[in-house]
Amino acid sequence: MLALEHAGLRPTAVDADPGEAGLCDLAAELLAGGAEEEVALRAGGRHAARLAYAPLSAEERAAAVTRPVVYGRDGFRLHASRPGDLDSLGFVLTGRREPGPGEVEIQVAAAGLNFRDVLVAMGALSFGPESSHRLGFECAGRISAVGAGVEGLRVCDRVLACDLDAGAFTTFITLPALSVLPVPDGIDTVTAAGLPAAFLTAWYSLRHVARVREGERVLIHSATGGTGLAAIAVARLLGAEVLATAGSEEKRRYLHGMGIAQVMDSRTLDFRDQVLEATGGEGVDVVLNSLSGAAIRAGLETLRPFGRFVELGKRDILSDSPLGLAPLLRNVSLHVVDLVGLQLSRPQESAALLREVLDEFAAGRLKPLYCTTHSLAEATDAYRTMAGARHIGKLVLTVPQEGETTAVLPDGPPTVRSDGAYVITGGLRGLGLATARWLAGKGAAHLVLNGRSAPSAATSQALGELTAAGTKITIVLGDIAEPGVAERLVAAAASGG
Repeated sequence: MLALEHAGLRPTAVDADPGEAGLCDLAAELLAGGAEEEVALRAGGRHAARLAYAPLSAEERAAAVTRPVVYGRDGFRLHASRPGDLDSLGFVLTGRREPGPGEVEIQVAAAGLNFRDVLVAMGALSFGPESSHRLGFECAGRISAVGAGVEGLRVCDRVLACDLDAGAFTTFITLPALSVLPVPDGIDTVTAAGLPAAFLTAWYSLRHVARVREGERVLIHSATGGTGLAAIAVARLLGAEVLATAGSEEKRRYLHGMGIAQVMDSRTLDFRDQVLEATGGEGVDVVLNSLSGAAIRAGLETLRPFGRFVELGKRDILSDSPLGLAPLLRNVSLHVVDLVGLQLSRPQESAALLREVLDEFAAGRLKPLYCTTHSLAEATDAYRTMAGARHIGKLVLTVPQEGETTAVLPDGPPTVRSDGAYVITGGLRGLGLATARWLAGKGAAHLVLNGRSAPSAATSQALGELTAAGTKITIVLGDIAEPGVAERLVAAAASGG
């Protein structure tokens, strides 16, 4: 209590031998005025309680947290260790999960990159405590295992998948079979990986939400991205006239090259007047919006009566930005499309929509998007390209099917070393025995357990189980304060028993 309540007095705890000799040693210790806080005087010897720190070197720490992994065999995924820093993207060891009933495991060959992935990696968008680990939500590859009760899917089938909660930037992924569909004939794996999210968004937004009809006009913002190009294809399939915006002259030329007559700058609000001028003051029937801020109001003002505004972006929604409702007086409707909510709340409907999209590809009415590829190991470059909006079409990360790399352990450096010995005083009962179990479970190879009396039958059984599991157990009996006990503990640890 003195040490806790009056630490400024620097009290020292001294444990001395009984008798006159011990008293003499105690007096000498008190008069010496040493800096030790705990001292034991035994048979003329002086022992001080000290800790010798042995931190891992940089090389040891790197070796402790890193494991070699093999593509095509091991499970590891892309991980943002420091959300907000794209340079922190790297591989983390996850292992593989055997599919349960109604599930399949896919060996991923390619995965599509979306702006949502950039927001998650930058810490700007979160769907839960593990969201920074779940990067990627669309992929393609081959089925490597099938769970019970799955019909229509077999090992080695070429498939694509869209699951917004799984983390597709990985080597192996286990998903509900409902999220997995065969790749249509004639579509390669890379383009298949870039297909689900863009076309599912465009198809659901224009076909089911906005209910675009033949002859209507559709304004598509940021139209050279994956979703934008997919929306152009879907709008044309539905018989609509397309107007578009893009953020650079190069991208606007690209859209003109696709036969779109009215192409405007997405980085100014001039598109509002230009749309009205191009349509003789009538406006458009549908706006597919991914812009933010004042551009939302400007987009609403381009709509003709009974027009539909479909919001794809999340920035203004998450920030709860105010919105003037006057444009809605003309029977204009405003819709928000959130694939995450759709898939989580209505998985059957989400799967049916994706099947509709793939049917259009199988019939040749829709064509895959232009894709630019980066290896999964080059993900940082792809993320920077996406963040800077410097791409046209889809960015796809390819996953090697063979070769080696390294991945870090998910929990950082191990807390227990397998090449060391651990001494536990009072280790034959209660908290000490529980600590022994924990250390053994973490990989400790040798435990030196101290107690005042022989282990009970229950303790002996517990120690037998640890020994059978591969942990070496050495028991040193005696009170730690008794002469020689501490020395025996240290000797047992140093000698391996």
